[in-house]
Parts: sequence; structure tokens; C-alpha cells
Amino acid sequence: MIVSGSTGAVQNNIQLMTGEVNRVRGARQGGPMTIFLQLWIALAIDCGVDWLMRFPDNMKEGTEGTWQHETLGDTADPRLTDAARALLTHFNTTPAAESLDKATKFLTCVLDPRLKFYTITPRAIPAGPGDFAITTSQSNRTWMAVPAAIAHLPSWYKRAWAIEPFDPAAAPEDPSDHLPDPARVLAADDDTRAEDVYPLLSSDYPDRRAERDDERGTWRLRNRQEIFGGLSWGDPGVVSEGPGGEVVLLKRQRVYGAEDYDWRAIMDVVRRAQEEADAAKASAEAAAAEVVVAEGAATELEVTTAPAV
Repeated sequence: MIVSGSTGAVQNNIQLMTGEVNRVRGARQGGPMTIFLQLWIALAIDCGVDWLMRFPDNMKEGTEGTWQHETLGDTADPRLTDAARALLTHFNTTPAAESLDKATKFLTCVLDPRLKFYTITPRAIPAGPGDFAITTSQSNRTWMAVPAAIAHLPSWYKRAWAIEPFDPAAAPEDPSDHLPDPARVLAADDDTRAEDVYPLLSSDYPDRRAERDDERGTWRLRNRQEIFGGLSWGDPGVVSEGPGGEVVLLKRQRVYGAEDYDWRAIMDVVRRAQEEADAAKASAEAAAAEVVVAEGAATELEVTTAPAV
């Protein structure tokens, strides 16, 4: 959705860069790695050239000497130089030696299979003035938080907490409230908006987060994820407090444990509705075919039994 929602010019550039990378790698177009690469290029375009230049060093800092899978972001595959040059051209940036090396390291890093240990569904979030961080796709009801006590840890730790405002005195949550109505799923057509059918969607869809209550400061924890690719969260210089800041520093917050959303149950409802729709369609087609055969038999009977003139 990130790629398909971009302008035609951006989509064309993404396709050209992806094609160049696949050409030198000997990879086929349309495979899972192609989609993964297209998503990363789209994120780089959204986050800007300065973020792209910092990304390899940020990944190196977060993995060197601490990650069991060794270091990311420290190598540049020379075969990707032309693709890196094309990426810089999108930003109208002169591909000088240093910037070309950084862009090549970026592409080398995002093509490294080890990056999938961090996430296979990367999404960017604001992480300070002019900076972004990458985490895993979440629901459109979720806020992302990094507890100050663990902000200094390496990027491969699950430092990002997916949380939602929570009232401890409220009635227990009913998981069925998050399931779509099968009748609405069946009735949906090309003009139906997903948010009109599904109570819960990913963060790619319209925001449904409950407003924060910073005075009460109580939250429900959904899950923990890695957060990476941005400046150090342990650096107070990246924290922007108050309205309009990309990062809000809240103190004395209380977080209650809870289960994550049951995405499999949601997909099961969709699958069963689709199976029901397919069965109804097959039944209707079979009934129509029987009518055609019956009419043909009746016509034949009329011809063979007609009296001779």
C-alpha cells in the first residue's frame, strides 16, 4: 500500500531501481524479495536522502559487536552502484563518491537476508526532528513507545512497545469486537472502503487510535518490536517534548500487560466468508447450467415429436 499509494513518477522510479538491482542479482521480478526491496526504496524516498545516508551507520552501530548475526551496514556491493546512483538521482543529489558509497551501502543492507530478523513488514515512524525510525507494521489503534530505561540498548532488542490508552476500571476487552461482520465482508464490492468493513486494520489505513490521556498515564501493552534505523534513542537531543514534537517524553506511566490482537481469527472470518461466497457462486452457476440443459432437452423433444406435415 505504501508503494501503490505513491505518485506515478515515484512508482516508475521504484520500478526502475528495483529492475536494476534484480538485473545485477539475477533475481526474478515479482518475487518476495522484489516486493521487500520496493518497500524499502519507498520508505527511503519518504524518509529523505539525509535519513538514507545515515541508515547504514545506524545499522552498523546497532549491530557491531553485539548481534549474533554479525554486523549490518558496513559493506557496499559494487554491483549495486548504478542502482544507488539512480536512487540519488531521484533526490536530485549529485552522486559524489561519499554519497554514492552511502547509498550503495543502504541498498546492500536492505538486500541482506539478515535484515528480515528485524522485520519483514517495515514501516517508518517519526523519531525526532528530521529523523525517522523503522519498526514492524502495527494496528491502526496503536501508539509506539520506547521506555527510557531500555532506549540505550542495541537496535536488535525489542525496545518498541505497541501500546494503547487503557482504563483499568473499564470492562474486560471482548476479542470478538475486533472481528469483521461476515455479512459485510460478503457484501463488500470494489467501491467499499476497508475501514467500513473491518473494525481493526493495519497502520496503513485511517488512524483509529484513542486519544492519549497523559494525565492518567495508563496503557495496555499489545506487543514488543524492534525499532531501528534512526538516531540513538538514548540521546536526549532527539527528544522533542510538547505539542508538535515528533517524540513526546512522558514520565511516570503505567503499562498493563495484555494479549495482542488475534489477526489469525480476523483472517479466518474473511476466509470463511470468501469460501461461502465461492460456494454460493458455484451453486448458482450449476443451477444456471441445469436450466440451459433442460431447455435444450425440451426443444429437442418438441422437434422429434412434431407431427409430419
